Amino acid sequence: MTNEWTVAIVVALITTAGTIIGNVYLNRGNVNKAKVENIPDIYDQAQKMMDTNIELNAQLNQRNAESIELKNTIEQLNHTVEQLQEQVTKLQTELNKRETT
Repeated sequence: MTNEWTVAIVVALITTAGTIIGNVYLNRGNVNKAKVENIPDIYDQAQKMMDTNIELNAQLNQRNAESIELKNTIEQLNHTVEQLQEQVTKLQTELNKRETT
């Protein structure tokens, strides 16, 4: 009986080891296959991200240009306001002179 049990245990261990080794190799193959199959998807995702980045950069550049344009317009308006304030001051001075005479 002892020899039969020993043989049965050894056979079970060898079978288990063989199953484990087989599963490891199958899993490696599946992982490598999955990596190769996912390359097009990863490339497509990277391309979409690059396209989105280019689009967002273009929008940012447009907004920066608009901001510069608005800044220049504000500066021109501020200059116009200063000129108008000077004219108002001159007119007020002229009006005050006329009222006193």
